[in-house]
Amino acid sequence: VDQTILYVLYGLAASFTLICWPGFESPFLLVKATVLRVTAAVLLLLWSVSCALSGELKWRRTPLDIPLAGLLLTGVISTAFSMNWQASLAGAIRQEGLWMMFVYAVLYYLSAWYLAKGRRWLTSLRLFALSSLAPAVITLLQKSGVDFSGLFRRDVMTYMGTFGNRPFYGYYLALVLPLVAYLAWRERVPWRRLALAAGGLLNLYMLYVTGNRAAALGVLASAIAALALLALRSRSPLGVILAGAGVLLLVIALLFGATWNTRYGARLRSAVGFGSDDNIEGRYSFWRSSLRMIGDRPLQG
Repeated sequence: VDQTILYVLYGLAASFTLICWPGFESPFLLVKATVLRVTAAVLLLLWSVSCALSGELKWRRTPLDIPLAGLLLTGVISTAFSMNWQASLAGAIRQEGLWMMFVYAVLYYLSAWYLAKGRRWLTSLRLFALSSLAPAVITLLQKSGVDFSGLFRRDVMTYMGTFGNRPFYGYYLALVLPLVAYLAWRERVPWRRLALAAGGLLNLYMLYVTGNRAAALGVLASAIAALALLALRSRSPLGVILAGAGVLLLVIALLFGATWNTRYGARLRSAVGFGSDDNIEGRYSFWRSSLRMIGDRPLQG
């Protein structure tokens, strides 16, 4: 049973980008939420069977459970004092209500437990990194003229792999790129390191294609943070120098892309200019209003 749980987690890691499928009424979200709910239910069932067969309640206790419990507690309090608790429970927007918070908690709890043994966590990360190539390949095929209209709704999906939306795809890449870089850095098998590096470069190009300035700046911030951590842990200056060179190359790549594509460059420059972009200025206004609302009604929002 425990091995079956492990295979379910591996399958989820390998197929994540495929469950972000936009050919349905709610692009990116409905299929993802449904698959994650079903997966959490299956994992809970298998965990219950494993406990019944062993005759004991298997329960992992670590300090990492404290922030998880705190997150769920804040969700319960917010739902209890909400103006519309039904919407808070189910999720009025993007189906990300309290119900989905518990689903994420189950997935995190069982994943951290079963993947912590041996090198299982590394296998799952490799599968997740491999799955990131699927939307990149589909996007390149679309850009070369391949017609996927038979699979996708025309009004939802015309580009960006399986995500159907440039911002969604860009945010995903902002999470994947640091992961791929970490796997390539710690890999000792040459062909695997080369494959991971090639996949990372492909995803970096896809990040440029999305034109997502927030994701690009997020990747740059991750690279700088990684360099700082490496400098703190490394006793050899060579590793720090190589990491610094990698960060410098990333900055050059972003600047080159901004120079080559003036529209992309204007978006990057506007990201640090207060009042230079209506979209960004509107977000600052939303944040200020949200902080005032939280101060006035901290429990209900």
